[in-house]
Amino acid sequence: MIATASEHELAAAYLRGIGLHAVELIASRIDPTTGRFHVHNHGTEKPRQLELAGIGTGWTVAYTDSLNDLPLLQRATRPILVNPNRKLVRRTTDRLGTTPDIVSWNGAALHD
Repeated sequence: MIATASEHELAAAYLRGIGLHAVELIASRIDPTTGRFHVHNHGTEKPRQLELAGIGTGWTVAYTDSLNDLPLLQRATRPILVNPNRKLVRRTTDRLGTTPDIVSWNGAALHD
């Protein structure tokens, strides 16, 4: 399952391009007549969209690289930050009340 603030068609094209077309996707949607977001899957809207999709209200694991996903991390048993800098780790820890797990998908060490 991928939940992203990226626009749905763009995210779906990317997933198809890397061979992950079968992955379930929840993404932002733009109204083609106005060019504005019909659904902006960002911040508190992301967990709401997951709930509307029948995914539930809490998750075992949630990965993110952004403090904007704090509402998602707050509902995860195991919140995980991807490639964070020290400031993001500190701010996330302060707001969650616990230190999230950290993964480095680009091989880089934690940086300032």
